[in-house]
Amino acid sequence: MHYLVLAGVLAVFVAACSLFSPTPRRSRKLLWNWGVAEPTEEQGAQALPYLRRRYWLIVVSVLVIGPVGVQLSVGMFAGPLVSVSSVLVALLLAELVSAVLPRRGATRVASLTRRTLRGLVPRWVIATHLVLAGVAIALALAVLAAQPWADRAAASLDPLVRTGAGFDLTQAQLRDEALPWVIITEVLVSLLLVYGTVVLAMLRTVVGEPEVDAVLRARCAQIVVGVGAVYTASVASAAVYRIHLVEQSALHLPLRPDWLAWLGALSTPLLVVVPVAGVLAYVLLATPWKLMFVQPQGRSAPV
Repeated sequence: MHYLVLAGVLAVFVAACSLFSPTPRRSRKLLWNWGVAEPTEEQGAQALPYLRRRYWLIVVSVLVIGPVGVQLSVGMFAGPLVSVSSVLVALLLAELVSAVLPRRGATRVASLTRRTLRGLVPRWVIATHLVLAGVAIALALAVLAAQPWADRAAASLDPLVRTGAGFDLTQAQLRDEALPWVIITEVLVSLLLVYGTVVLAMLRTVVGEPEVDAVLRARCAQIVVGVGAVYTASVASAAVYRIHLVEQSALHLPLRPDWLAWLGALSTPLLVVVPVAGVLAYVLLATPWKLMFVQPQGRSAPV
């Protein structure tokens, strides 16, 4: 199943790449979307090599890391989730590399303007990402607290269903004590990767025209935070699914704690809400929606 999910994700990804590969016109339109009032052909030409290099880095990273993630996920209950997460990791790595590699043919420019983290990524963007990370860690801790009940549920499964792969998979899921630690580790590593990339983008020397450089720098930082938010939501979904499975499997057990029943009741809507929240977070964090839809009077898109 996870192979089909990965194939679908990669097919959509390749189609999107072919439709939105960088061109001179799209380069100018991107600068306009991100706040350059009247981007010139020279400004578009300055941004184009960076955008093309980032494009190929993303394509190669996804095509290489995606299948590796599938191989690692074979036999795991979260196979489709791991497949999607591997694509998000590839995007993060591509953004990291594009942030630190020097741009060929561009002239370094001295700048007296002091760059800050808030200048690249607004506070609410960082806060939204950190809230998602906190939710993911809290859910992982809930999975850890529910592990004794998961073990009891696995041991008390109906003997009539103790044949076939379905029982083996469910029992393995319930007894997987490593999952919460894996989730916590992935969240913390993704935070390090995301904000390490943002800091590198902030510290990088100004190259070419300062206005264009500032746009590309801010875009890189905000996109990597947006991708990090989606990745965090995908990891949190694994915790939500485990809580749902434990609660359903432990329905017949006596003295089941109220908090497990409460979380179990929430797990069904959360299975939908958490991934949707990740996608919405990306739309809000990584796209210049304010600039695209609230344009100053008299400002027109480049043709």
